[in-house]
Amino acid sequence: MSLFPAFDSNNSQKIENVSANEAGPSWLNNSSFISPEINSGAASLSSNESCNEEVNEKKRSKSHSKKSKKKKHKSKRNIKEGNNDSALYYEDSNALKNESGYSVPQVKLTKAATRYNVEQKKKKHKKNKSRYFQKKLDEENEVKNTLINPEPMDIQEFLKRTESFNQTLRNEPHNVEMWLDYIKLQDCGIGSVRGRGEKKLSILDRALLINPDADELLQEKMSITESIYPLDKVATEAKTLVTKHPQNMIGWLWIINSLQFNLSKMAAPGVLMNYEKALEGINKAHHDSDNFMDVLLQCGLFLRQSGLWEQLWVLLELYLELNLTTAGSGAFKQIVHLPEDEIQRLEDGVITSGLPLGSLWLRIERLREGIYFFPVEESSDPQRMVFREDLTQLLFPITKSCESRLIMNTLLLLKVPPLPLTDAFYRFTKLDKISWSLDSAEIILSAKFSGNEDYLDVVLELLYGPQYLINGLGQNQFFDFVNSVFDKCIFYSSTDKICFLVWQMRWWRWIHLVQRVKDVESSDDLRKGLLSRAKKLLKQHRDCIPLYIEYALLEYEGGDISACLKVLEMTMNLRNSPLMAGTLEKRDLCTLYKEYILLLIKEDINLNKEKILVAFIALVFGEPIKNIVYRDELLTKTSEKFSHITTEVLHDVKDAEIGLSEIIFPEFTVSWLSLHAWFTFIHEGIKKSTEIMENAIQQLEILKNKNGNLIGVMLEQLHENLVNITLLYCKENPGHFSFLHDILLRAIQHYPNNGLFFNAIYTCEVVGIKWQKMSSLIVSSGSPLASAFTYFITHTRLIKEQSNKGNVGIRLQNLLEKLRNSYQRCPLFWRLFLQASSLKDTQDIKQIFYRSVEKCPWVKFLYYEAAKILPEDLPEIQDLLVEKELRLHTTPEELEILREGS
Repeated sequence: MSLFPAFDSNNSQKIENVSANEAGPSWLNNSSFISPEINSGAASLSSNESCNEEVNEKKRSKSHSKKSKKKKHKSKRNIKEGNNDSALYYEDSNALKNESGYSVPQVKLTKAATRYNVEQKKKKHKKNKSRYFQKKLDEENEVKNTLINPEPMDIQEFLKRTESFNQTLRNEPHNVEMWLDYIKLQDCGIGSVRGRGEKKLSILDRALLINPDADELLQEKMSITESIYPLDKVATEAKTLVTKHPQNMIGWLWIINSLQFNLSKMAAPGVLMNYEKALEGINKAHHDSDNFMDVLLQCGLFLRQSGLWEQLWVLLELYLELNLTTAGSGAFKQIVHLPEDEIQRLEDGVITSGLPLGSLWLRIERLREGIYFFPVEESSDPQRMVFREDLTQLLFPITKSCESRLIMNTLLLLKVPPLPLTDAFYRFTKLDKISWSLDSAEIILSAKFSGNEDYLDVVLELLYGPQYLINGLGQNQFFDFVNSVFDKCIFYSSTDKICFLVWQMRWWRWIHLVQRVKDVESSDDLRKGLLSRAKKLLKQHRDCIPLYIEYALLEYEGGDISACLKVLEMTMNLRNSPLMAGTLEKRDLCTLYKEYILLLIKEDINLNKEKILVAFIALVFGEPIKNIVYRDELLTKTSEKFSHITTEVLHDVKDAEIGLSEIIFPEFTVSWLSLHAWFTFIHEGIKKSTEIMENAIQQLEILKNKNGNLIGVMLEQLHENLVNITLLYCKENPGHFSFLHDILLRAIQHYPNNGLFFNAIYTCEVVGIKWQKMSSLIVSSGSPLASAFTYFITHTRLIKEQSNKGNVGIRLQNLLEKLRNSYQRCPLFWRLFLQASSLKDTQDIKQIFYRSVEKCPWVKFLYYEAAKILPEDLPEIQDLLVEKELRLHTTPEELEILREGS
C-alpha cells in the first residue's frame, strides 16, 4: 500500500478507465455543457507561437541602443485573447493539460467591462517644446552678453558703414559727433583690443588735424592712449599736447593723471606739484575761469580722497578769503572745539579691549579720522599742522564771475550734495566730467530728498569720516563746521544769495530725513534746532517766498502737517495771483501753489479732493483761496482757462544759458504745466493728463538747440512730473505698471543721474527683461552714479529674496564684474568690490586689492577695507600708505607704545 493514496498504482489504473464524459468530480458536471473536442496539434502550435513571440520580444529589447532606459509599456502582442480581462470567462490552458488534455472552464468573478480595440501604434518623434521662461532667460542672457561684450559686426555691414562714415566726414569734416561715432564703430570690428585702439588713434589724428581745438576729440584720444599704453607714454603724449595747445586743459589734466594713476610713482606731494603746474599754465594761457575751476575742483577731490583734510581746508580758506573778502581779513577762520576728554576715553577703551594689533590700528585710525579734520598750530602729529605758506603755490586769482562756482565747489568738497539730485544739477557741478569723483556716500543718499526709499539705507554703512549724518565721534563738530562755512559763504556772496539760502535749508531737511532712519530721537532734537535757525532766516528775509516753502516742508518732514499747510496758506493769502505778478514772483508763487497742492495729494487725494480743486480754481481765476466757494460748474471753466494759458506759455518759451538759479528754482512754465497736468488727472483722468505732459515735451524738444541748456533742464523737470503722476495712478491701479516702465525707460535714457527716477524704478519693481534693458541703458550712459543706483537696487532686492548671504555676495560680485567698464577709476565701486569679495580665498582678495590700488592708488579708504579683510597683510598695507604719503593718523609703533603704557 502506498503511503500517499493519490499515487497508488491501483488508483492510477482507475483513472485511466474513467470515460471522458465523467472526468472530474460529479459536482463539476453540467448537463447543459458539452465539452469541445481538443485539437492537440493546434495546442502545440499555439504553444510554439507564444515561444517564438517571447524570443522575438527578447530580440527587440536587445536591439535598442540605450540599454539603461527601460521600456515603461509592454508589447501589445503579448495581450492574448484568452486572458482578456473584458471577457466573462477565460480558458486555463495550463490546467490538466499534460494529464487529461481537457480545460476546465474558470468562472470570472470580476465585473463585466466594455471591450476596446487596442491598436498598435508607432512611436512618434518627441518634439522639443518651446518653454516660455527658458526663452525669457535666454533673452536676458543675450542682453547681458551684448552689454558687456558686443558681438563683432558682419564684415560686409562693417565695411558698408565705414564707407558711409567716410563719405559723410568728407562732406562734414568739422562734425565732431560724427567723428566720435566713427570711433565707436571700431568696437564692432574684428581684432584685439590694442589693435582696435590703435585704429581709433589713427582716426583721431586725422580728426584733430581738421579740428585741433575740439576738447571732445582730445579727451577721447587721451582716454584711448591710457587704456592701451603704459602711463609713461600717456605722460609723453600729454606733454606733447600741452606744447602744441598750451591753452587747452585736456593736456594739463593728463599730465596730472599720468602721475596720479601710476601706482609705482604716485605720491601725494608730487601730484600736488602737477596740480600747481596745471593751474599756473591755465592761468597764464588765458583767464578761462571755467577750466581753472574744474582743475581746482579736481585738486580738492584728490586731497579729500587722500585723507588730507587739513590741507584741503587751508586751500579753500585761502581762495574764499581772497575772492569773497580781502586778503588777510581772517573772515573764514574757523574754530573747532574738540572733545579731548571724550577722545581720550574712547581711545583708552579701544586700546585696553585686548583686540589684535591690526584691529586696534584700524579702530584708532577711524576714530581720529572722524574728529581730526581741522588744522591746528601745535600737535604731536606733524600732519595736523598745516600752514598757509604750505599751499600758497596753489593760489591764483580768479574773476568775479566765478564767485558762485567757488562757493559751490567748497560745499561739494565739504560733502554737501546737490539737492535735489537731478541730472541737470549733477552736470552743472561738473562732477560728471571727473571719472573718479564718486567716493562719498552722501551724494547717493541725496536721492532720499526726492523719496525716502529703503534701498538707500544700506548706503549709510559706507560713510567715512569726517561725516555729519550718523551718531559718532566728530559728527556734531563737523556739522557745525560745515554749517558755519555755509553761513559765511552766504553772508559774503554778492550773487545767488537766495539760491544758497534755499540750498542750505534743503540740506537741513535732508539731514533730518537721513538721520531719522537710524535714530528717531536725535533726529527730532536736530529738527527743533533746525526750525529755530530757519525762523531766524525768515525774519531776515520776510519777502522771500522760497524760504517760506522750505520752512513749511521742514515742518512737514517733522510730522506737523497742519503747521506746514498753515504756513503755505498764509503765504498764498498775503500775495497776489501768480498770473498778475512779475517774472520772478510769478515763478515763486506758482511753485508755492504747486507744493501746497502736492502735499494735499500726498496726504490723501480722495479725502482732500475738494480742497485741492478749490486751490486750482483760486490759482486760475486769481482769487484768494478763502474767497472761493466750490461748485461743479467752475471746473469746466477752470479747465478751459488752464488750456488757454498753457498754449500761451508754451508759445513764449525760449532757450537760454543756465545758472545756479535756473537749477535751484523750477521755471514758471514747468510749474504751470505741472499744475495743469495734476488738475486734469483729478478732474478728467490719467489719459488726458499724460497727453498734456507728452505734448508739452514734444513742443519743447522742437525748440531745444545747442546754444542753451534751459530747455533741457525744463524737459527733465517735466519728465519728473510725468513720472510722479503715473506712479500715483499705478499705485492705485497696479495692473498698469507697464505704462510707467516705458516712461522710466525713456527718462533714464536721457537723464541717467536723476535720483527720483531710480526711486520710482525701485518702487514699481521693474524686473525681468525690462530691468535688463534699463541696466543696459545705464551702463551705456557711462555714469558711475547711475551704475551705483543700479547696484544698490539689486542689492536690496537680493537681500529680500534670498536668505543665503553667501549667494547674495557672489551675485553682487558678478554684477560688479559685469559693470567693470564703467568704474575703472571709481573709488566707490572698488570699495564695494572689496567688500563683496570678503567670502573669497585670501589670494583672490589680494588680487582684487592690488587691482583696486593699481587703478586708484591715492584713495585712502581702499587701504582701510583691505586692512579689515586682510589683517595678516597689515604691515604691507601700512607701508603702502606711508610710501604714498597719504594721511596716517597713527603708526604701529605709536600704537605699541600706547598699548604698553596702558
